[in-house]
Amino acid sequence: MNRHWVLAALGLAAGILPASFLPPDPFWAAPSLAALVWGAALVWVLGRLPFRDTAAVLGCCMGLGALLYALAAPPPGGDALARRAVGRPGQLVTIEGVVRQAPALVGEGESCRFILRADTIALPEGNAGLPVSHCAVSWRKPKSTIADGDRVRVTGRLNPGMGSVNHGLSGYETVMRRRGVFCGLEVQPSALELVTPGRWSPRRWVSRWRQWQAARLAENVPEPALPFALGVWLGERSGLGGDAYQRYVLSGTAHILSVSGIHVGLVYLALAFVLGIPLRNRRLRALLVMAGIFAFALAAGARLSTLRAALMAATVLVYDLFDREPDTPSALGIAGFLMLALSPNSLFDTGFLLSYTAMASLLLFQRPLAARLTQVPGILRGPVATGLSAQALTLPLAAWHFQVLPLAGLAANLLVVPLLGVALWLCLAVVAAALLLPPAALLAGHALAPVVALIEGTVALAAAVPGGHSLVPPPTVAALVLWTAACLALRGLLSMERPARRRMLAAAALFGLSLFFWRPAYPPGTVDFLDVGHADAAFLMTPSGATLLVDGGNLLAGRDAGKDTVAPFLRAHGIRRIDAVAVTHADSDHIGGVLHIVRTFPVGRVWLGPETGTTHVLEQALLDLCEERGVSVVRVAAGDAPALDGARVDVLHPPPGGLPHASDNDNSLALRVSWPELSVLFAGDIERAGERALAVNDCRADILKAPHHGSATSNSGALLDAVRPRAVVVSTRATSRLPALGRGVMETYQERGIPVWRTDWHGGVRLHADGGAVTLLGARETKGYSLQPLETP
Repeated sequence: MNRHWVLAALGLAAGILPASFLPPDPFWAAPSLAALVWGAALVWVLGRLPFRDTAAVLGCCMGLGALLYALAAPPPGGDALARRAVGRPGQLVTIEGVVRQAPALVGEGESCRFILRADTIALPEGNAGLPVSHCAVSWRKPKSTIADGDRVRVTGRLNPGMGSVNHGLSGYETVMRRRGVFCGLEVQPSALELVTPGRWSPRRWVSRWRQWQAARLAENVPEPALPFALGVWLGERSGLGGDAYQRYVLSGTAHILSVSGIHVGLVYLALAFVLGIPLRNRRLRALLVMAGIFAFALAAGARLSTLRAALMAATVLVYDLFDREPDTPSALGIAGFLMLALSPNSLFDTGFLLSYTAMASLLLFQRPLAARLTQVPGILRGPVATGLSAQALTLPLAAWHFQVLPLAGLAANLLVVPLLGVALWLCLAVVAAALLLPPAALLAGHALAPVVALIEGTVALAAAVPGGHSLVPPPTVAALVLWTAACLALRGLLSMERPARRRMLAAAALFGLSLFFWRPAYPPGTVDFLDVGHADAAFLMTPSGATLLVDGGNLLAGRDAGKDTVAPFLRAHGIRRIDAVAVTHADSDHIGGVLHIVRTFPVGRVWLGPETGTTHVLEQALLDLCEERGVSVVRVAAGDAPALDGARVDVLHPPPGGLPHASDNDNSLALRVSWPELSVLFAGDIERAGERALAVNDCRADILKAPHHGSATSNSGALLDAVRPRAVVVSTRATSRLPALGRGVMETYQERGIPVWRTDWHGGVRLHADGGAVTLLGARETKGYSLQPLETP
């Protein structure tokens, strides 16, 4: 069977992907790629070469994909507000604009996020027009409710960065920039003023409808079940605690908390089954199922992910409307083509990919799998097939996003996915009853509680079972492609009465190859200074493959850089073991994240500075953890050279017993790690006294990790003259208490002609030496932008 729509969708994606790697300027880069592909396709067709039809469809759609991406790609330099934020980071501004993506429900004392479409900015001489710009507003402890379409005036500090950006990771800032949002604004409780309520529009109606439903659920669903109900019905996960969400991730069931493909797929299957009993007219049945799907999408808040999944199901149902035999792959190809053509950036949206593959899995596998499960009792056959099929295409994508392979997830989803269908119908019953018969809503809400308790119990059991999950690196693109090909081959086998052995072997080989290509590689001889805010964490691999982590970021106010940034970075690069961890000193912004790393990764040894008579709380916690896990702790001081395969490690500071009468910062461990082409000096938080002690000895290095995050109490000219670095890397970010760099520090670097790389400007900084040349590359630069002002002090 010719499935040109499948080729069209694949061709569109194949054109968008390389176009995203092209330089944004000049603007003709992607159109040139499109013209090249079109020309190659034309030559192929006119030359009457094999597979002319396939080449024509693929070539035309690849060229179209490249062109559409070029037209839709967000500008790398951001919008007018973002450029102002880059030029004056942390500036207090007052802007006006229209609310977008307002939250459905905000708990008491919580913060909320929304997008502001800004068009006016307050200046000393009065209000001035602003080219339409978008910023992500974080409103602390809001005092009122806002909805999409409301015009508001907000005052807060404008931030060009919206989160950490590191090599190999896709964080909040990356996602928001792809959506056309380029800066953030921190707003205090009373710093938002409603200028005018929004006029009626579909967007505003949807926003108010979501908020009304959230309020009715809050009134009628028991409190323990409410966060789950809000998550699966409205996609509002703010009420779920971090530990609760992590259990869903580890059990392989986190996909049920995002209203998307699997939810629409369950509604589609349920409606098709129920209406298929009394109705024999295919067209009427298809119309009713289609109406039911879109009614569900509207009832669930008309979120984009839900509407996309509804479009996919409707595309399949169109075949019945025209009295044709459904061809699910072609229908999925049509839906994928339309969605990518309308929004090329969707190809890089995890929500879109998970939603599309979840819906595709159910449509492709549920029925043929149910037909094969002849040994399963009839009443269980459908739910079992649904639970299994929902994971076919989503498993590697979930591993790519969450870095978890939930081995127990297969069994957990057999129960959780069918129960999710029950929970969705009960949520609908609560909303419908609140509209038509309010007293009955309480009954439906309480009926939901035991279903949620059973789901959460299953999730907790699957997350806690020994060996139930494995932390894995995200799969490579090759592994994703091979896994998808293997699943499609498996689908073909399921549709055959007696599949040939060679086809089964081919499918098994594809699965095996996907696992073989799964693990990414980290280049030896590389150093990564991670973007962990106003804190320190660096990872390196020597030319011989030995690994060293120097500090682990902060542990503060429920945020753990070790868990949120360092560990995902290590897994994203296929790092399974750390040979040595060096902790420069016991401040939380250095030692805090190390606890999670020692707890979750095999660690060879931990290096600490000499004992100075005081053991801090976090240092003692680390010592206790190392003893529990059998990790050796080595105290080192100036003159020591701890072993690390493929590199020389010199401890340059402090002296044995510590620097007399010095602060904890001045007693920070200072290490120089070197191999033939490179030397890096990690100076912890040493200040003036520590710098003087360090500078009297040989401390020369190619790269200096700036002491104390670029503070004015450190980074003296005397130290720079002693080290004579080719470049300085500063791990920093402005906070409510501290500037990104101390006064006069940039001038001290510039006076000596030392290039400066800053994590608040460049994101994580990767350092590699080859043939005597040292290359530094910022993670933001790999994504086509930087937050460095055009004119730096």
